[in-house]
Amino acid sequence: MPDEKETKKIRRIGVLTSGGDSPGMNAVVRAVTRTAMHYGIECVGIRRGYQGLINSDFVILNADMVRHILGRGGTILYTARCAVSFWRNMCMVISQRYLL
Repeated sequence: MPDEKETKKIRRIGVLTSGGDSPGMNAVVRAVTRTAMHYGIECVGIRRGYQGLINSDFVILNADMVRHILGRGGTILYTARCAVSFWRNMCMVISQRYLL
């Protein structure tokens, strides 16, 4: 029987950028991706903010994808702002799709 640590090991994480662009977003995406890879964790980029969660707009991030992104403006995952009414629908869809 596997011990408790093995059954709860993180295997995949998601990175999402939302709202307006700001300096350093690509640096964070790169750092999260590289750290995840170091620990053997798959890193999934979620494109276009929360809209990407609803539309399943995902990309597997790897070293090649984040190698030369520090000097680029914006974020390689793109970003989007959401209307307040969007949040209620988003929470329902995400909870049904990913948490249940």
